[in-house]
Amino acid sequence: MNNLNCPDISSNNNIVDTNTYENSKIKSINYNYYYQNNINCNNNYYNKSKDNFSNNLSTSSKNKNKNSIFIKRKLKLKNLFGDLFKENFVIIINENGIENFSPLRQKYDGLTKFGPVIYNNDNKNPINDFQIFSIEKSIQTIFMIKYDFNKRKYYLIPNINNPKEIHDFNTFIKLEKDLPIKQKYNISLGKANFSVEQINNYSLELKLYLDNGEIELYLFDTKKNLITIGRSKTCDIILPSLEYSRIHTSIYYNKRDQTWYIKDGIGDKKSMNGTWLFINFPWEISYNTKMRIGKNLLELNLI
Repeated sequence: MNNLNCPDISSNNNIVDTNTYENSKIKSINYNYYYQNNINCNNNYYNKSKDNFSNNLSTSSKNKNKNSIFIKRKLKLKNLFGDLFKENFVIIINENGIENFSPLRQKYDGLTKFGPVIYNNDNKNPINDFQIFSIEKSIQTIFMIKYDFNKRKYYLIPNINNPKEIHDFNTFIKLEKDLPIKQKYNISLGKANFSVEQINNYSLELKLYLDNGEIELYLFDTKKNLITIGRSKTCDIILPSLEYSRIHTSIYYNKRDQTWYIKDGIGDKKSMNGTWLFINFPWEISYNTKMRIGKNLLELNLI
């Protein structure tokens, strides 16, 4: 994995072309422009009118009890740091796609794709919905937001062309809740990266990737049900640098469900710079989800 540092969000040197975020006089397909006209949606889930993109309401499902009510939520993507978007730039996404901009693909299918302006083989239809300038066109799509109409949830899907490829635009999610280790996960603490995997109901394998290219292998079992990582000399894995908290990340074993969990910090005390999970699989978006792509920091929120 690449060593990706969490950026200092106190400063910003955005240099993105403002034409990307203004109304285009020509309305060329090379620019994203503000939504102005009525949109004909192909999705029968909604009536075909512009009013369907103001979904701050509740509705009853015909297939459920009258008392069963669900809310059609939107998703707000806000730029906190970096030059993928303008500073404090906000995109609103609803069940059909981008709401406050006209997508480059001109489709409202529940998908919102972010990447450079490139086209399909016919050289007519763009691949992405929102143009990002500061990437190479060899990466077709950096990430995608998908709405699942059955589960009524939004999902983050990174690098949809090759999810196993390692590049400067890897996607990380900040751990806000304890994460059960159900598969092999790659974790970033800044310069320190490690993988962690539950081998069986009782054993855990942890690989720490060092700056010099070496790998340190650690094996734990339930005889030690709490593993700590940080700069404190009492930690099981010591990271001797001030960029890490005394106890930056902890891993513990839950006897009830026979599962290991990983969390940021320890107890109720969070780490200083966060524990970041490398995402190469669909991730359900919840409230106040912090997303890191290279040196760019974004916030995803349900509204």
